[in-house]
Amino acid sequence: MTRKKRETKKKEKKKTTNKNEEVEITITTNKEDIGVKIVHWSARMLGILIAVFWFAILLTHGFSMATMLESIVLISVIAVLICAWKFEFAGGMIYLLLGITYMIVTISQANWTAILIVATPPIVTGGLFITESMKKVTD
Repeated sequence: MTRKKRETKKKEKKKTTNKNEEVEITITTNKEDIGVKIVHWSARMLGILIAVFWFAILLTHGFSMATMLESIVLISVIAVLICAWKFEFAGGMIYLLLGITYMIVTISQANWTAILIVATPPIVTGGLFITESMKKVTD
């Protein structure tokens, strides 16, 4: 599973102070596709934002049974993020499962706007992680 990388060569000419002759130096650098980098980092940043969101919700509530449940959600989101950071496909599937499960569980308790606001980021994050893993497999 190696990624194809574009190679660019940059030539520099330097003058040496001793003999006043020009020396040509070739530097080879590897550049990945910019789209792959955008998908890679946007999936991770969105996963971090989801964890920060749940942490903010946890901080706004006092100590109660709801706080215990929210802390379980926060710990599971952080665990999924760590899993997805290393294993993109598995983490992406778990993020999709979290988003869809949240939609199913809260469908009778909340309005659609609230459900979509909370469930869409994990679904999008899962899609980004799966896209990244598929891109790695095809390269």
